[in-house]
Amino acid sequence: MVLDVLNGLVARASSVGALHAGATTEDLMQLANAIAVANEDEPLTGIRP
Repeated sequence: MVLDVLNGLVARASSVGALHAGATTEDLMQLANAIAVANEDEPLTGIRP
């Protein structure tokens, strides 16, 4: 379900040039996950009230 929605968003973003044409949904999910993991131990961004 999430992948279906993201696939549509990636296709649209690619078609208007807002995203590299070769980028995939999986690429963006990995990037988002990497950003989240990188910030887990960051005191200013890792703690949410």
